[in-house]
Amino acid sequence: MNNKYFKLYSFFINAIKTCRYSDTWQSLKKCDVLLVRNDVDCAYMHQGMAYGHLIDTIGELFDKKGLVVRSVATPYAKLFGNSAFNTPVNLNRATLLIDSFGIIVRLLKGAMFYTNWVKRYKIRLWGKILKKANPSFIIAIMPCESLCQAGKLSNVLVYDLQHGVIADEHWYYGYKTRLDADVRDLPDCFLCWDIQSKTYLQKWTQEKGIGINVIGNPWFSRFAFPDRDDQLVNHAINSGKIFNNENPTILFTLAWGMRKEYLDVDFNGVMIAEMEKVILETCEKYNWLLRLHPIQLLGKEKKSAISYLNDTFKNMNGIEWEKCSQLPLPVILHQTDIHITDSSTVTIEASWFGIRTGILNQQISRGGKHESYYLNERNEGIAEVLLQNKDTIKKWISDRLSQGRKKQDCFQRNNMLTSFIEEKAVNIGVV
Repeated sequence: MNNKYFKLYSFFINAIKTCRYSDTWQSLKKCDVLLVRNDVDCAYMHQGMAYGHLIDTIGELFDKKGLVVRSVATPYAKLFGNSAFNTPVNLNRATLLIDSFGIIVRLLKGAMFYTNWVKRYKIRLWGKILKKANPSFIIAIMPCESLCQAGKLSNVLVYDLQHGVIADEHWYYGYKTRLDADVRDLPDCFLCWDIQSKTYLQKWTQEKGIGINVIGNPWFSRFAFPDRDDQLVNHAINSGKIFNNENPTILFTLAWGMRKEYLDVDFNGVMIAEMEKVILETCEKYNWLLRLHPIQLLGKEKKSAISYLNDTFKNMNGIEWEKCSQLPLPVILHQTDIHITDSSTVTIEASWFGIRTGILNQQISRGGKHESYYLNERNEGIAEVLLQNKDTIKKWISDRLSQGRKKQDCFQRNNMLTSFIEEKAVNIGVV
């Protein structure tokens, strides 16, 4: 089957599977804050429910301030209702109806008419949702163009909460792709982790009149300054160490979509062969934590990724991936000495702990298509791109372990997030 048609077939099969249950967006009631998130934002499990570590954390902060918070799961969600925290509503069937008719429109009217037609009807759908919820503002992770336009038509601010790397070449955040974008298709404001992310965004947001608030990372702040009554944090911290020996611990964070980066027909789809050799040859000497990406836990890569790990590393001492992939990242980083990845955003988060990162993706080097990724961390010397060579990687591990963690002062109490929450509460009239 032609690859294009196979992808279309797979898309509709998945969409139809998620439409076994009726849409619930019609049951939305008025709220102050509307959270919009995708299934892949919810890889953590809390009290038997899928939990969005970033977006649900900020939702809980608003809830503690007395604001009414409701959630929407974007299509084609499997995690909604009682299966997810804050019982998000879904709009799977309504979206499938638009997408299905859109195919007919495309055949009859062509690609350009189809794109505008689908977008118009999705804007209408989001408009109906916003009318039901009537929120003061929306917080989403990479909100779609239709939601952004619906927000502007309804005079509801749409905030984009940073969830990963922001850089010049990024397909969503980069100035190369956003300079000519219609401002109606974009969020009204970005909520960033740090000044570096703000600097990248300002290259194109200023002239479009889009705001930027630096609020830190709500998830990491939650663990850096834990509330003694926070059951989620207490449970995670009390889960204990994964390894109870004196060996150094190396965190290797996996990335999804690796086959697009490595086109070799023999590529295993999870990690480069040289990295696999390093792990196999050093697992008696080092503890290896192999942390799956949320898309590998929840998406279509799950089966192949787990199969590869089982076939390659199962029952080997010094290698673990199940508990490591489920525990909150701040808990894992407390147990980590050094970090290796192909291209994961954990490069940034590890740097907050003074943990050094070896990056395997050669396109992150100067002149590569991702050359601005982790530029701040690379300039500071806490992250560096390694040659994809077994002996080079081994030597880097040995050298960096002897250096220890770099002194960092990243975890000062975050007043910016508190100020943002309080400002919104005041504006709504709760405080």
